[in-house]
Amino acid sequence: LKLREVRREEVRVQMVNQYKQAMQSPDFEIEDFDWRPTFFPQSRLRPQRNLASSLAKPYTQMLLNYANALADLECPKRDLRTLANEDTLHKYAASMEAALREQPGAHVLVLGSGTCILPLLAAKAGAGKVTCVFQSQSLYRMAKLAIEANRHLVDTSLIHVVSRPIHSCYVRGEEGKSRDVSDITERADVLVTDWFDHTVLGMNILRSLEIASSRLLKRGARVVPRRIKVKAMLMELRISKVSDFDLSYLNVYRWHPNHEGVNLSRELAQGKDSYKKLSELIDPVCVIDLQKRSDAFADQPLGDNEDHNGDDSHLQMAPEWEREETISITAIADGVWNAVAFWMDIQFGDGL
Repeated sequence: LKLREVRREEVRVQMVNQYKQAMQSPDFEIEDFDWRPTFFPQSRLRPQRNLASSLAKPYTQMLLNYANALADLECPKRDLRTLANEDTLHKYAASMEAALREQPGAHVLVLGSGTCILPLLAAKAGAGKVTCVFQSQSLYRMAKLAIEANRHLVDTSLIHVVSRPIHSCYVRGEEGKSRDVSDITERADVLVTDWFDHTVLGMNILRSLEIASSRLLKRGARVVPRRIKVKAMLMELRISKVSDFDLSYLNVYRWHPNHEGVNLSRELAQGKDSYKKLSELIDPVCVIDLQKRSDAFADQPLGDNEDHNGDDSHLQMAPEWEREETISITAIADGVWNAVAFWMDIQFGDGL
């Protein structure tokens, strides 16, 4: 028993030494690794030479299913936040009304949130048919409840909710070698989406748009919104004194290898010397033209989900879509630069 305890202690010491060698900042204590697992070398992302073989392992499948289940449970709470911005919802409604004035009774494809607000707005604006695709089964069930609750306000018989994810969707008769018969009967004239989060592209909107353009939209289909403009700024977001107490030591816990959504207006309104802008507004960092991207991928041949295992990587992306750029930024104030704040403007066109 004592020998076993000695061996365990040796293993623990070795692990501690390895973790200390891997640390990226002298400010961290070893206990910080309990909530910073990305510092462990074995926890970092590594390129997979044989992705299909890795995904086929039972252990990998178990982890993926578990992660998907957690994300599925989180989706409804996340999507409820889309209802907080009434100005954006008014612009969605006005843009859909403008599109349906050009094409009365058009078929609208919605890549939307589980609140189902966009399909309801499309039906109210005069769409002849509304097809809805969601990112999870939780959102699918959530949308069904929203439709049932509003049957007396709009003709909900026009709204068709698809239970499968976007990468498994095809128009009936265009399934290729897929054994599943699609319940989507025709291509759409208008695409509406709100698959944006605080990272702009974190909800896989670009790949989803490409798949929809190739498989589910008519050539020349209108996209709402049309463009996304990303802006950014260098900032100092640090803690100094709170109620006359020095809490600057907490800044070590403010850093994280991932991104997070913050309310910049609230942060800057605190009036602290350590909450300030260090550069001018970078406007724009980039402009993502969803309409042009949809038009470009409408010419791509329909993928066969059996030949490509549901992966649309065979849809080759034009070189001009993805590129690296270097931006020169001039500092306008002294400070400790520890944050890059970025946000987006959703542009609907038509003066909206």
